[in-house]
Parts: sequence; C-alpha cells; structure tokens
Amino acid sequence: MPKEIMNLSQVVENPNLVRTRELLKTVSEQTGIRGFIKGGYIRDFVYNNFHGTNNTPKDLDVSLANGVNLFVEKLVHNGGRIRLLRYRKKTPVFEVCLGDEQDSLIVDIGILIAEPQVYQRGQNMCVYELVRQDALHSDFTINSLYLPLTAPLDFKNIVDPLGGIEDVRGRVVKMASGYIFWSSPVCMLRAVRLIDTLGATLDKKTKEAIKHYAPFLNRSVPVVIQDNLEKIFTSPNKETNIILLKELGLYEHIPKEYRNVGDPSAH
Repeated sequence: MPKEIMNLSQVVENPNLVRTRELLKTVSEQTGIRGFIKGGYIRDFVYNNFHGTNNTPKDLDVSLANGVNLFVEKLVHNGGRIRLLRYRKKTPVFEVCLGDEQDSLIVDIGILIAEPQVYQRGQNMCVYELVRQDALHSDFTINSLYLPLTAPLDFKNIVDPLGGIEDVRGRVVKMASGYIFWSSPVCMLRAVRLIDTLGATLDKKTKEAIKHYAPFLNRSVPVVIQDNLEKIFTSPNKETNIILLKELGLYEHIPKEYRNVGDPSAH
C-alpha cells in the first residue's frame, strides 16, 4: 500500500449505504458467518479518494465464506426483500433489497468462489485463500478489492490480492485472469464501460486478450449485451467508445441494430 494513501481524506458516504453496511456487519456478527463487500463499492471508495470524485454505487456485492441461505434469511428477518435468485458457477446468488421502498439498495449475496479442496479444510480453511481464489474469478483487478463485513471502511482494512488499488490509482483496466473473456465474454464490453466512466486506459495484455476473444462476444446472454451497449451508446463519450469498440475488434460482433448508431464514419 502506498505510504501517501493514509493522508487521503475519507469520502462522505451515502447514509443509506452506511445503514446497509451496519446491518450486514450485525448479521455477520450474529451468525458468525465471515464475508466481504467487494467490487465496485470498494473500487469507487478508492477512486474517490485518489481522484477527488464522488462516485456512488447503486448496489453492493457481498461474498461469504459459507452460510448464504442463513445470512439471507437473517436479512429478510430485518426487513430485506428477495428480488431475484440466480446462479454463479452453479452456486446461488440472491439479490436482496434493503431499506425503504423509495430508497432501497440492492445487495447481491453469494459465496466466495474457490477450489473444492479449500472449502474441505473445514474449520482450518483460510478465508483469505478463498478471497485470493475468488479474485481470480473477477473481471478486473480494480474490482478485486474486498472489505470484511465487520471492518470499518478504511484503506488499511481493504484486502487487495491482485494489486487493484494501484490500478485504481493509475486508472488502468487490467484483467484479473487470462481466461476471464473466455468464461465471461461480456466482460469485454464492461472494459469499455470502465474506460469510459473512469477515464482509464487499457492494460496491454488485456487489450490483446480482448482482440483475441472478440468473436466470443455473441456467446453472452443477449439481454446482458444489450444492457452494456445501452450504457456505452448513451454515454457523453459515445463517439470515443465507438472508436475503442472498433480498435478492439468488438464493433463487428455487436448486434446489427447498434452498428452505425451515432457513428460519425457511417455518415
């Protein structure tokens, strides 16, 4: 961790986020279930401190070492509402709405993804080894940042297995592993979105990997592709995004209805 990081001011949090984190902490302590907030929420906290912005996440991603069903049950007992159940790597992920109807926050709750033998160690399992392995299943290093549910939001408490803090500071989008675009091709569009929203650059090896896997894009779920493209094409930086899509070889693989939309070279 860079020495100067401790001199950075703390960002004022949205009160609803604070209440939600307190509830997650309480449930973790009551049940003894260890877990982490990860991804965009932690990334935005780090980014805001380094770059003086005020990005606010619309949801939270939580990964637990065990006990997903019990944890969600406790949240529902405290007023949470299950919005959706889906699966990640064949394990359940619950989308739970917390807070008032008018000011609710969506929390995705699943299990840390790791090799079976790590979980088979039972009481002797190392939670931070679970985190390291889970990070390799993330899309990018800047999203591979973890905060224990029971810890205050502070740099010293962030678990950073892949050097994501340095990449946030340098505004670099770097793949978390060499197979991410094969296993989840839509992450190639997420890379474009992150470059757009964070004013970031693309790591050289990540760029080469996207060019290689670009033809795999159509393997993604159509509605997920559409959601990402809507954000890319409605951005104020739409023209720059189109240029990047072409440079990465993605443009020719997006649905036809999106091609030539706002593309200066098409006129």
